[in-house]
Amino acid sequence: ATGVDAAWEHYFTKGGLVSVSASSRAIRDFIRNEVRFDGARWISTPVNQGDARVGTLALEAKLPMKTLGRDWPLELRANVSRNWSSVDAVPGPGNRLDRQPHWSANLGADYSGRVVSAGASFSFVSGGWTRTSVFQSRYGTATRDLELYALYKFSPLRMLRFTAGNLLAPDRMGTSVYADARGLRESSDASPTYRRWGLLYEQKFQAN
Repeated sequence: ATGVDAAWEHYFTKGGLVSVSASSRAIRDFIRNEVRFDGARWISTPVNQGDARVGTLALEAKLPMKTLGRDWPLELRANVSRNWSSVDAVPGPGNRLDRQPHWSANLGADYSGRVVSAGASFSFVSGGWTRTSVFQSRYGTATRDLELYALYKFSPLRMLRFTAGNLLAPDRMGTSVYADARGLRESSDASPTYRRWGLLYEQKFQAN
């Protein structure tokens, strides 16, 4: 692959940040698995699909309230990225890299107190159709994730941390379609996801 990356960053006083980045890749001898029927059975095998191109544009911001002149122990953060790709050997639309989202985004906030700290973050990754070969396409649903944490400081050496992840617990679903002169074959799959909970006690020791 041959690529180029560029970025612009601006730092504010007291930790603020705004950045813009972009990248582009030209890929030769792109390889992905392809499903085909050999007359007796279905086969999935790696196939060289020629050239591909990838591009990304990303924005990021980090904003402590102190940057705005507010003496609050609170920081906001966000980032969003847009992705493009195309595979020359596969006709469009949707002839992009496997499972590459069109765009994704993250939002978060962190509170840092002397005794209690807490934070939350939300992420979103888009879904959609991807055409993986002349005859095969794959659909994946968008994913959403919400996570929380809280930290209680008994002292600088003793802390209790609580975490909660995947609070939205969405089902992950996908559909695969294969269409050729023999007809159309479609299969779907779904799998549940589960919330995660954690409680961790941290003890630090000082050397005498």
